[in-house]
Amino acid sequence: MGSGIVAVLVLALILSAPAPAKAMEKGKVAGAAFLWTLGTAAVATFAYIAWVNRPGNPHPPDWSLRGPGGVFLGAFMGASFTQSYPWSYTPYSLPSIPYSVSQTSNTRYQPGVVGGLKLGYFFHRFPYLGIEGEFNLTRNDLKRQEVTLNRPLWGSTKAIIQSQNLLVMTLGVHILGRVGFLKDEEVPFGRLQPYVGIGPGVVYIFGEDDSSKNLSLEVLAGVRYMLLKNLSAFVEYKFSHQWQVELEHQKLWQPGGPNWGNGFAKFDYTNHKVVFGICYHFW
Repeated sequence: MGSGIVAVLVLALILSAPAPAKAMEKGKVAGAAFLWTLGTAAVATFAYIAWVNRPGNPHPPDWSLRGPGGVFLGAFMGASFTQSYPWSYTPYSLPSIPYSVSQTSNTRYQPGVVGGLKLGYFFHRFPYLGIEGEFNLTRNDLKRQEVTLNRPLWGSTKAIIQSQNLLVMTLGVHILGRVGFLKDEEVPFGRLQPYVGIGPGVVYIFGEDDSSKNLSLEVLAGVRYMLLKNLSAFVEYKFSHQWQVELEHQKLWQPGGPNWGNGFAKFDYTNHKVVFGICYHFW
């Protein structure tokens, strides 16, 4: 059996290996490595499940869901806040603006409303540990604002960033850890369940003139209360951070003047969310 599993895993690695490609930028290399690792893990997991469930296996695994673990499905809504960060702005070569890089003072975003879904599983053999996948969607628009530049454009260190709608979609996978309090016969693990989670994410930012896709670090902390054996309510704080987001066709205007520049913006993006939700638990 051991040699069979090794063979299956080797086959999974071969099938999921990417085709040769040209040299890539550092950000694209990181993304390719992440997708290759995720694909390898998915193929290897599928191959292992097929192997242990093969016909004739004398010791098939027990996949039944026994409390206090099990699958849960949840929905949530709440508030979303994006942290202010400076932008590194590179104007395109235009007659009015020479090609150079200017860094702005902190750029401010509007708070927004967030909504999302999550699907997860706490292991019935070790109910302190779980895993979940999550989707959430929010808007944190840019407001029209004056910023200070570290090097002048049009002979001035002041510029105007125009208002812009920013739609932000996040897909994340979290490893969860929880503890239980207020135990009873209906919920032996405990009705009150503080928990934390961490994992990778992919965040899509849709601007009015361009969009970006980036890997992110997702961290959360929350507390769940079991209203019934199969129904819970929870409150949760979420932290999401991306490094070096890139948006093209971003405009800077000269304060009180007719000049404007179309350029390339690069910035870190940190989002904080506070949400309330409910989960149904399949025991």
